[in-house]
Amino acid sequence: LIYFLGSAAAVVVLVLVPGLTYLAVSLALLGLFCALYHPAGLTLISHNSPRISRHLGIHGIAGSLGLTLGPLVGGAVAGWFGWRAPFALFGFFAAITGVYLWLSSTSDVAHRSPSHPQARRPTLLRPLIYCYLIGIFMGLAHRGTLNFLPLHFSQVFKGALAPVMVGGFLTALVLACGILGQTLGGVWGDRYPRHRIMVTVVALNIPLLILVTMTRGYFMVLLAALWGVVNFAYQPIANALISDFSSPRQRGTLF
Repeated sequence: LIYFLGSAAAVVVLVLVPGLTYLAVSLALLGLFCALYHPAGLTLISHNSPRISRHLGIHGIAGSLGLTLGPLVGGAVAGWFGWRAPFALFGFFAAITGVYLWLSSTSDVAHRSPSHPQARRPTLLRPLIYCYLIGIFMGLAHRGTLNFLPLHFSQVFKGALAPVMVGGFLTALVLACGILGQTLGGVWGDRYPRHRIMVTVVALNIPLLILVTMTRGYFMVLLAALWGVVNFAYQPIANALISDFSSPRQRGTLF
């Protein structure tokens, strides 16, 4: 709730108040409020979902669609109405969602009732440390690969299209395959032991990334697409494992 309403308030300052200083302050506030979303949202899902891995996968799919559509919608609106218009549009959506959430919210039983059996479950620190260490290396591989993948594609495929277009299009294809990965990760995480699935998908990242650097042509694109599936399958499984190993009272902090 603070994320939605705070983001909307920051956008109001950004859109209505001129000046570089106010722009910097409003963007900083926007980043601060946006950072609240993931720990709060993942905690909310984990407290209310009996099939946590699948629902985290659906949450990831929605996030991937937002990441894909955001630049497209924002670019189009900015081209028609100016650079402030996308902020105003997304701020309006944030305000509407925040008001709806405020009016429809219910009490969190797991947090407020000490007698709730799930609320008394202890946090398992050692497996959580393993999850965080794996997450650090997976994050480096994920962000590092996506940063350099457009350049790699543009250098391999030199043809009629501009290199920037080639790199952007093929990278978008890999990200689209990530939607399939989120789906599979959510289903597998509810059907099989999550720690085994996580070890499998993490291990599969290694040969796929190596092969992407060693191959060329459409086979390289196929391997990169497979990497997108495997890499994004990790996310719902890892988040579900953090939920498994954490006490509901500490889950927001641990996320």
